[in-house]
Amino acid sequence: MKNKIVPEMFKVLKRWETCVLKAYRDTDGSWHVGYGSGNATGNHHVDENTELKDEAEALSWLTTDLNDHYAPQLNTILEVEGISVNDHEYSALLDILYNRGAKRLRNSAALNWLKRTGEKNYRAEACAAIVFSNVEGFMPLNVAQDRVTGIDRVYLGLTLRRIDDANLFQFKP
Repeated sequence: MKNKIVPEMFKVLKRWETCVLKAYRDTDGSWHVGYGSGNATGNHHVDENTELKDEAEALSWLTTDLNDHYAPQLNTILEVEGISVNDHEYSALLDILYNRGAKRLRNSAALNWLKRTGEKNYRAEACAAIVFSNVEGFMPLNVAQDRVTGIDRVYLGLTLRRIDDANLFQFKP
């Protein structure tokens, strides 16, 4: 079954990603525009002269990036791990992948809980693991390296975004 991105995911993503119409440098020095579109996806060329005309164009670029670059990565991860998810769970995982990257998602406690099978449904544990960073042996989803000290630390903004992802993950239409 091919999962669909739910509209609520765009609300979460737009809440946490600022739309910038003129190209800007990310912390790693790469150029981005709109809601974070850059050269890494291969969909667009972004340099210091790139400028989008409006938010609708930025949303179009984001949608292309999600569908053509990030969703195939998530589909591969889920397929390799043998994980089946509903559209809201898929969309929450896609936002995490977009924000934190495939490696961090693959090595997260949340994905580990989803891999478990058996009589018990581990979705509640997976949802909790999206938010909490202190699961030993797994990459936290709300931790990033401090630019000044170089030390990993929990960021409030990432924690709040993970709470939004957890709410999306457990959404019941």
